Order: sequence, then structure tokens, then C-alpha cells
Amino acid sequence: MTKVSIDNTPTSAIGAEAVSVDSVNIKEVGLYQQLLQLAIFPQAQATLAEKIQTACGLSLPAFGQKSENDKLKILATQPDKWLFIADKQPEWLLQLIDNEWVFANEQSSAYSVIEITGDNAGRFVQQLSFIDLKQAIPVLLTQLADDYNGIVEKIAEQENKAGYRLYITRTMAKSFWDILMR
Repeated sequence: MTKVSIDNTPTSAIGAEAVSVDSVNIKEVGLYQQLLQLAIFPQAQATLAEKIQTACGLSLPAFGQKSENDKLKILATQPDKWLFIADKQPEWLLQLIDNEWVFANEQSSAYSVIEITGDNAGRFVQQLSFIDLKQAIPVLLTQLADDYNGIVEKIAEQENKAGYRLYITRTMAKSFWDILMR
């Protein structure tokens, strides 16, 4: 019998070097080892939120918010849906979600992450979206330039300057990158 080994390590979907233009820095972020999307039925949210709080010290954020520590980030991307982002697979989370009221979908190979920082990052990203990014919403799922859908996460780069991470589906990442370079 032949032993088969599958390397499921994500690779760059863009294959481009970081770029700096007009005080805006654009790069593909080092890939995360684990992106897990959870859809939790409302009747299970309180119980699961308490278990997550106990296990990692993070609350299950409200829609449009995020919660993070040095090992885990939770983005509330849609009502009743969260994206868990970690450097390695959180085994404790997989044990917690073993019930009929939670749907888990492994998304590590589904997204490319593009980080946009610098003095003009806000203005640059605003040109990609019809939603006013000056709002205090740190996470949103939105339509971006030329009908691309993505998750936009506001990150703190420096005092009074916002940076952004754009989570774009890997199949569209290269063409989206090309739009950014126009």
C-alpha cells in the first residue's frame, strides 16, 4: 500500500511583491494557518459564548465587531457568523463546536489577506467601497471595487491612523490585486 501525503499548506494566491504608492503600503499578509468560519444558531450562542470566554478569554463579538488576543482573533462578519483566525488550529474550539447548533467551515485555503497601511490607507480603501469606512465599525463584509466581495477589517497601525486587512477569496485575489495596482 502506498502512503499518500497531502500538503494542505496555503500558498500565495497573488505572487506579487509589496508595493508603496502615495503613502499607501499594500502587501499580501503572511498566511494564517487556521481560518474557521462558524455559524451559530441563536439558541446555542449564549452557551458557546460562555465556553469560548472560559477557554480563551475572548468574548464572542457582536456583528461588525472583533475580539482578539495574541493567539486568536474573532471577526463577527455577519449576523450569527464569526471568522476565527489563529496561527495554529485551536483544538479546544473544535471540541466546543461539536453540537448540532453550530456549523463550522474550514476557510484557511479560501482567503487571501491583503494589508493596506500608511498615511493615505483610509482614503485608498474608501475608494474601493461604497460604505463610509470612517464609521466606528471595525469589521464588515462588503462589496469592493468591480463587484468583488470581501471582509474589511480595520486595524490600528499607529495613533490616529487606520490600516486595513482585506480578506478576499483566493480565486479572485490576483485579479483584485491587479485592480489595486491601477
